[in-house]
Amino acid sequence: VGELTTAQERWCTDIAERKDHYRSQALLIEELLDEQKALTKSQAVLRTLFDAVPDMVALTRFSDGKLLEVNDEFLRRIGLSREQALATSTVQAGSWVRLEDRDKYLQQLKQNGHARNLEFDFEFQGVVAPYLMSSVAVEIDGELLALNVARDVTPIKENERALRQAQERLSAQVEELTATQARLRAEVAEREAAERVAREREATL
Repeated sequence: VGELTTAQERWCTDIAERKDHYRSQALLIEELLDEQKALTKSQAVLRTLFDAVPDMVALTRFSDGKLLEVNDEFLRRIGLSREQALATSTVQAGSWVRLEDRDKYLQQLKQNGHARNLEFDFEFQGVVAPYLMSSVAVEIDGELLALNVARDVTPIKENERALRQAQERLSAQVEELTATQARLRAEVAEREAAERVAREREATL
């Protein structure tokens, strides 16, 4: 009887321990699910913010320019789907008009860890345009990456050109007005001199 009682006690203890173990596992799983939900929500928020940026944004591999992540504006400019874009690189896409510009950009990024407002020409869908590019080097899982933001400055260039043309027209108008004033002054002076000579002649008669 004593042995039976001991076995029952061990069995009850084992059941209790298993219940505690399962309860702990359930709580751990619930915590992990909550963390995963929070992470998913954070990723969704970051994705929304990423795509809301009006400039082109791309995360690229430092070594070969492989595209790892891009925003909607990048896809709109380059004319590819996200899957197509992430299967290529900035070099393969032919976006750099001059590869020596990419070398210059990489050199500055290596030296300083960042680059700010460097002006380069990029070609997307057959259209060449000037862009201001800012980048920062980041290391993720032991791999060096570059987070790049490129802004099309064509409207700024056009405004600057229009402003220069307006200034040139204004300068030409000022020069013309100055020349006209000088000519009028000369004509007035000449007329006054002629009238003075005529009066002197009348006085001597």
